[in-house]
Amino acid sequence: KQWYQRRVAITAGGFSDGVIRVMTLDYAEQESEYELKISLQHALKPHKGEVTAMIIDDEGKTLVTGSKDDCTLFFFDITSNYLPIGFMKLEAPVTTMAWSNSSKRVLVGLSSGVVLEVECPDSGEVDSSVTYEIQPGSKINRYEFKSIGYKIKKAAHEMVKIKKEKSTDCRLCVDTTA
Repeated sequence: KQWYQRRVAITAGGFSDGVIRVMTLDYAEQESEYELKISLQHALKPHKGEVTAMIIDDEGKTLVTGSKDDCTLFFFDITSNYLPIGFMKLEAPVTTMAWSNSSKRVLVGLSSGVVLEVECPDSGEVDSSVTYEIQPGSKINRYEFKSIGYKIKKAAHEMVKIKKEKSTDCRLCVDTTA
């Protein structure tokens, strides 16, 4: 019997201990028998705490990961066997990520309500001879969003209060004329 094997998918998962695992799902078939096999390709531990967000660029060259506990953003070169490009320290834990219009910039949502637009460094662009830490400098745009929910609730409460006062005033007028 001859088995035919095909690679179906490559996936990455982030875990609560800061580890990232890259796995492949292989599909083998022989006549009417099928076999699925998951294989670990890479295991990385860039973060001290829970990995809360991961994203791969459209070209499949860069993996970006974010963390809850250590407030860091890591960049990996997928084409060079997941070698680290570098990392940035952020002001708050990472909650979400999405690519900006340009595949060179990633939008990073922080638990503080701030959104950062970060330019992804290319492999070899960061001098890692001493440290992999990337100094943000001009590579980050910062957007701060403030909730107006409390203002809406306060305005609604004031409207109810005014209506009650008017209602009470009207009843007093009716009672005094009777």
